[in-house]
Amino acid sequence: MSEWTWEWEGYDPAAERLRESLCTLGNGYFATRGAVPECRAGLVHCPGTYVAGCYNRLESTAAGREVVNEDLVNLPNWLLLRFRLRRAGGPWSPWFSPDTHALQDYRHTLDLRHATLTRAFRHHDDAVGVLGVEQTSLVHLGDPHLAALRTAFTAEDWSGEIEVESCLDGEVRALLGTEPLPLTDLAIACALSGLGHVVMRLQARLRPERPPPAVSPATGGSSQVAGGAPRKAS
Repeated sequence: MSEWTWEWEGYDPAAERLRESLCTLGNGYFATRGAVPECRAGLVHCPGTYVAGCYNRLESTAAGREVVNEDLVNLPNWLLLRFRLRRAGGPWSPWFSPDTHALQDYRHTLDLRHATLTRAFRHHDDAVGVLGVEQTSLVHLGDPHLAALRTAFTAEDWSGEIEVESCLDGEVRALLGTEPLPLTDLAIACALSGLGHVVMRLQARLRPERPPPAVSPATGGSSQVAGGAPRKAS
């Protein structure tokens, strides 16, 4: 590990939120925590995207006094991407998660010189075989509104199908510890798609008012994968 590269080897759920914080990518306008793409917020994972100047003000009562808090709002999670496998003619395996599946050679690499975060690992599925996965994310410095996630799959000595789903997750909350903060939630009011684009209209709601169920516009599909030939999805 050089002075420009930080590495984390293995998967430790107890330290995952700390690693996410240390692997945050930003460009001065917005920043995204280094959360794994296939997991939503919970006890272990805390995906978050924050824009400079996007705050919510909320008055609350503490110890008999009115307190005013202004906190950054957690915006929709653009990283969300999951996958599952099957051999030709066989059943689909469960959606992959690092919390429920066997991992081999699991590593995160933060390249401070090039401002990229790369996760690489091998996923062993008893019913299918071994799948190599490499994911690289970036937040662009030249274009303050641009970010990207690249995912490459390599099937090792097996042939079959891989299904990938990716979406913008608007059902996000500000989290601290294990409980949602009593601040602003972002709830999807409307989701429209057409001409290859997805438009989400969000509205902020103050807790404890319960937001309506969120609708996450998603795209998914299957592609053939042959042993030794990488397939890429983004």
